[in-house]
Amino acid sequence: MTNALAVVGLTVHHGDVAVLQDLDLAVAGGEVLTVVGPSGSGKTTLLRALAGLHPLSAGRVALGARDITDLDPSSRNVSMVFQQGALFPHLDVAANIGFGMRIRRVGKAEAAERIARVAQLVGCGDLLARRPDQLSGGERQRVALARALVREPDALLLDEPLSSLDAQLRHQLRAELLRLRDEAPVTTVHVTHDQLEALTLGHRVAVMHQGRLQQVGRPTELWWRPTNRFVATFLGTPPMSVLPADRVDGSWVAGPLRVPAAELPGVTGPVELGARPDDVVLRSPADPDVTHGIVAVVEVAGSEAWVHVRTGSGEVVARVPSLDVPPLGARVGLSVDPARCLAFDADGIARRWARPPEERLTWA
Repeated sequence: MTNALAVVGLTVHHGDVAVLQDLDLAVAGGEVLTVVGPSGSGKTTLLRALAGLHPLSAGRVALGARDITDLDPSSRNVSMVFQQGALFPHLDVAANIGFGMRIRRVGKAEAAERIARVAQLVGCGDLLARRPDQLSGGERQRVALARALVREPDALLLDEPLSSLDAQLRHQLRAELLRLRDEAPVTTVHVTHDQLEALTLGHRVAVMHQGRLQQVGRPTELWWRPTNRFVATFLGTPPMSVLPADRVDGSWVAGPLRVPAAELPGVTGPVELGARPDDVVLRSPADPDVTHGIVAVVEVAGSEAWVHVRTGSGEVVARVPSLDVPPLGARVGLSVDPARCLAFDADGIARRWARPPEERLTWA
């Protein structure tokens, strides 16, 4: 596909505040790039800049072979879906979907065919005669998505389109977006604050913080090989446990976390070690070679639970089956496979990553 999106040196200021700083980004034609980061990281400003709704302080934007930096929004052939569907309350679903085509004077027969096709694609083909106040939140977002797709845009911009929905509807719409990603590929930038949404929907994920890109890569790449402490701790719920390490007998040690110093060449300290809850194992305090701790908090979530354990080096979180939760205040042992530990230097740069499991399923 030719509708690749390229951003070079994009900078946006609000007064004296740099909201986006020297951002370079490339989205392949037909690719879905999800953008995730904390509030105030510049995610929505990035979308508005791509759509032409916010002026750039510096930088260029290209879509396919066109430089669209100075084009007004109506000339970019870019569609945007907002957090709230922003449907016209006095128009039925068919008229809402086809509103843009009516403005552009698309013929009635062609418009009707495109409306029916796109409505069927996003799962609202049986709603065309209803008005927005007769729709659920999920149905309204489907209509907003159909309105964006019906104009056959060169790029689709999604600004947290699922965030206002309840958990069940978010799950349903995520499945629909995944289906659309494969059946009707459109170059897409999808902004979200939901990590699960970002990791499941994106071919690649971009993590932003304080107006800067921290890392862009495949979901598995960001999970197993985060570039820095921010990315490592931002992805994952509960987040990775990170503790300050001390040099002990040729290793860096932080509570139950241990990394041989030889695996961090050139690093003299300070060092922090991290491990995700899945990699922390609760053991009997009587077991040898374990770190002792006290159970401080227990979060039960259906079949699993997260146990927060206070150690002398800091708090460590372990994921356990909910039927095996120790009582609050219990003394427990903790251990972590050294292969699952990450290490960060004084600047927060990852100097060692967790090793994925060696035994993995293979599919014919």
